[in-house]
Amino acid sequence: MNPAKAVLKGLIRGYQRWISPLSGPRCKYYPTCSAYALSAINIHGAIKGSILAAWRLARCNPWSKGGLDYVPLKGQWKPGPSERLTEQELTAYWQALDAGRSGKAMHIVETALAKRKAEAGAGPQHS
Repeated sequence: MNPAKAVLKGLIRGYQRWISPLSGPRCKYYPTCSAYALSAINIHGAIKGSILAAWRLARCNPWSKGGLDYVPLKGQWKPGPSERLTEQELTAYWQALDAGRSGKAMHIVETALAKRKAEAGAGPQHS
């Protein structure tokens, strides 16, 4: 692993372990911004991963709807439309989080993603 990548990942893990627990769950996205940053650095390297992480942090603000936002695949800059939640799914996700039911919120995300993958795999039906 290159030194820049190791330092960045160490800083993020330090934040996750010592700082994030003090403020509680606040991220409007899944995965959380820090988990997104780790994945971005793992997939894209220190430079592009840092750019993607900074862009994610800029989007995570009080005016953002948040939702499902995965790190794009290697060679891409943004995830595909199959990885986005509908307005109804977003509402259910945030209601579950607000009620302190993070397990239910994760179930909503996982179910939505599985549904999108199944729809994408089915393709158009011809009669």
